[in-house]
Amino acid sequence: MLAETGKEAAGGLGIEAVEIILLIGAVVAIIARRFKVPYTVGLVIAGIILAFLPLGLEVNFSKELIFKVLLPPLIFEAALYIHWKELKRDLLPVVTFASVGVLLSAGITATIMHFVIGWDWTMSALFGVLIAATDPVSVIATFKEAKVEGRLRLLVEAESLFNDSTAAVAFAIALTFAMGQSMSAGTAALAMLLSVVGGIASGLIVGSVCLWIAGRTTDHLVELALTTVAAFGSFWVAEQFGFAGVHFSGVLAAMTAGILVGNTNELGFITEKGDEVIEDFKQARGDEGANLQEMIATRLDAILEQVAIVESHLPEIAKWQREKLNQKLEELKTDIDESRLEQELIYLAQKQDVAEELDRLKSHVKETKKILTKGGACGRRLDFMMQEFNREANTLASKSINTDITNAAVELKVLIEQMREQIQNIE
Repeated sequence: MLAETGKEAAGGLGIEAVEIILLIGAVVAIIARRFKVPYTVGLVIAGIILAFLPLGLEVNFSKELIFKVLLPPLIFEAALYIHWKELKRDLLPVVTFASVGVLLSAGITATIMHFVIGWDWTMSALFGVLIAATDPVSVIATFKEAKVEGRLRLLVEAESLFNDSTAAVAFAIALTFAMGQSMSAGTAALAMLLSVVGGIASGLIVGSVCLWIAGRTTDHLVELALTTVAAFGSFWVAEQFGFAGVHFSGVLAAMTAGILVGNTNELGFITEKGDEVIEDFKQARGDEGANLQEMIATRLDAILEQVAIVESHLPEIAKWQREKLNQKLEELKTDIDESRLEQELIYLAQKQDVAEELDRLKSHVKETKKILTKGGACGRRLDFMMQEFNREANTLASKSINTDITNAAVELKVLIEQMREQIQNIE
């Protein structure tokens, strides 16, 4: 009986299947990180491969699994880090995108399907509203994987969370017409309003209850448990209840609960123990960041030292090239045309000139130090700078005709690789 209940809660999946799915997800995450492949892409590839393997694993990714198990915590976690002040500032464009934008997208899609494919308007409208809303699961996962930050992330993620109600109500209206029934504009507007207001109210109620209970304890483990309850409970309450035949939006409920919990105080935690935990975590991350910054700065100074070594050998290389060319000409026992000799020396000097590469290396060092001191999310910018460093080091090595310059280029590659490995851990 308990096994059947657990299976039903997991969307028809047995506990063994859930464990295998989690294991596969963890392995894919490690492999994707190792080969620098987006995690979502890695999951798709893994799914395709597993579909053709005779493992005997029957996984039914039902609507219940997605909506009741996977969707609530993902939405709650995304909303948890939405600052209310920032959301309030951009609330108008978010609501506009989530309402007018969704309806406009649905209308354009329906028009294309009607005139290009030849579907009737009813089927075209149903298809349009089905694909008009962006999927919050994929949007949030993709943005997190790409490390998108700032206002763009807020607008897109918030819109993907808000547009659920618009799409749900629009689909219900289109389905009503498809079944030969009618619905007035006032009824449609009321249905959308009820879905939005009911979802927000459900999130506020469940979130407030969880916060009230958590405020009566100093145990941070209880706090974490209540956070889980807020994520799943808000979604469940909204989906279970409704008014006048209209279901409340579970997505908006989970989002509202997440925003409420995340903005309870400056840190987004409730108890003193929870504050201490997050403060310790932030301190540890800060210390780690300071150590990484010091390590990278040390390597950057070492790069400048190698650049100085190469620059000091440039006059010697030019002199060595001239002497070597004169020696070859003397061995040939032929008359030397001084003008021709100068032309050849100029050609060789241009071919082996590394002054531009050295200037770029010094410029890259300056820019990298600027990124480090600026703060904030800088992982992608630093990774880009490592690519630029590698490009100049490779060019320097290819132009080298001297062992000292070759050694300097090799040392540059070592320093760059050391920085790159550490930068992979920076957001």
